[in-house]
Amino acid sequence: MRTSPKLHWIICERAGKWSAALRRDAAVGESNVVELRHPDELAAAIAATPWATVVVVELRRDGLAAALDALADVERGGPRVLAVAVAERELQEIELTAREAGAVHFVTSPRRIAELIQLGERHRARVPAPAQTLRERALAQLPWSDARTMPELPVHKIEPKL
Repeated sequence: MRTSPKLHWIICERAGKWSAALRRDAAVGESNVVELRHPDELAAAIAATPWATVVVVELRRDGLAAALDALADVERGGPRVLAVAVAERELQEIELTAREAGAVHFVTSPRRIAELIQLGERHRARVPAPAQTLRERALAQLPWSDARTMPELPVHKIEPKL
């Protein structure tokens, strides 16, 4: 059985409320969560993720233009990257603007974080797993977990005696 690599979450927000809600959910335990405080940091963070990534951008009245630009730039990551917008309930009226900028989902309460997690898991299942070497595939199928971190062993050639 082949398992998919971990889902990556990039959360761009000021206070940490959304990332805290995401980390509280047990389903995210196997994922990598990266927190950013400014939309300008998103491009580098997306480039650093090797596989399926969900980018969560917080929309606020102050800095709204930069956040919408960041949502639009998420598309540069290609099909492996999914953009989601989160905001306070008072900003519900900008949902269509966020979707036009590239958000596939819009959430106004951390209590609805399960929706984002389900969306992320569907995205993870949809993105093809990166190619593995023969060694990586063999190690992934071993029953003990230490095998995945096992160092390379030297290969010794046996020379025939003449």
